[in-house]
Amino acid sequence: MYLRTPKRYTKRGLRRRWLSLRYLWLYIVTPLAVLGADWIWEHQDVLRPNLVAAVDALVEVVTASAQATESEEVEPTPVAAASEDPAVYLAQADGALARGALNDAIENYRRAASLLPNEPEVHYRLAHLLLITNRLEEGMEAADSAILANPESAIGYAIKAMAMDWNGQPEEAVAYALRALELDPNFASAYSFMAEAYADMGLYDEAREAAEQALALDFNNTDAHRNYGYVLELTGYYEEAAQQYEQAIRLSPMYPYLYLSLARTYLVLGRIDDGMDVLLQAAQIGQTMPEVYLALGNAYVRYLGDFESGIDYFYQCIELDPDQVYCLYRLGGLLLNRQDYTEAARVLKRAVDAGADDPEVHYLAAVALTLIGRCDQAVPIIQEGLVLAEDDAELRVRLREALSDCQDVNLDVGREGETATDEGGER
Repeated sequence: MYLRTPKRYTKRGLRRRWLSLRYLWLYIVTPLAVLGADWIWEHQDVLRPNLVAAVDALVEVVTASAQATESEEVEPTPVAAASEDPAVYLAQADGALARGALNDAIENYRRAASLLPNEPEVHYRLAHLLLITNRLEEGMEAADSAILANPESAIGYAIKAMAMDWNGQPEEAVAYALRALELDPNFASAYSFMAEAYADMGLYDEAREAAEQALALDFNNTDAHRNYGYVLELTGYYEEAAQQYEQAIRLSPMYPYLYLSLARTYLVLGRIDDGMDVLLQAAQIGQTMPEVYLALGNAYVRYLGDFESGIDYFYQCIELDPDQVYCLYRLGGLLLNRQDYTEAARVLKRAVDAGADDPEVHYLAAVALTLIGRCDQAVPIIQEGLVLAEDDAELRVRLREALSDCQDVNLDVGREGETATDEGGER
């Protein structure tokens, strides 16, 4: 699945996953993921029947829901005001897209969609752009609007498949893709999104078959090449994956997420210079996307050992999104290593407050806060981390050690106070 990395976060108590799995793959988790993919590949005969059965059940649910939607009366299309011509907004959106101004394209497609509620193609374009710029919740809403625009069109169900997968629900994604193919058996994008979802489920044979079918139906489909590349990458065919990503970029050079995918494969292949060049190209066309700076920061640290440049890029990331938890986490860890404890404590506490649900973040925040004598703030963070680390015995040990360090600090402070009092009394 991945573009993909943390987005914005809700307030405490309403938190959602702080790291989109699409970006966690970038440069740090890819080697581990390949090992996991190998295990799934070796055990696929055991896993496949259960996964396929789950998808079949979801297909029945989606089909029933679709039939219910089709039976509902669709509200008539509102008449646009004379001063609001949807064709103007569509032209502006297409122009913005051509020059790589994705945010401008999104806003113009949004305006056009509000004036054309029964045109699924407009909602499809809006949803797709929202998803590939990592605005996943908005993308899901736009996908729902695409279905409501015309419940008998395959377009809405196809983009809903992409939205479900990018929101971490690949089984449901397959069900929506299959519904789209019931309505239009030759819809290449539906096969493409289904391929991506199958890959995220570890069903690589099915993923490859669907990806190849998508390309057979429409060889000039950007998503078909990108998602075939994704399937190839997950199964270790990095050279072939890079070729598919390169073709996707030739078809749609304005999408930064394609460059991130290509850079990832180049870096895994050891083509460091090429990978860095592609990341810098992504930065040129995706200047407002924090995920681009996250990828650059990770690459500079991991592949070039350039920690200062990494720190600079992570700061650029949080300038664009102050609550981008993964950038805060990575930045805080580097600042700790640089012994800039005060700034590390500020950054890591911000990550916790922004909704980090990885107890490792809590641990590092507690360490930094303890080092600057702020155990009053560290202790509740440690306690929350212990709850999150329920299934991680090793991390729970480290968190308890951090709690013990704080208790020792408080004890030392108390003793110093007693000594000062005694000395004051003698004088």
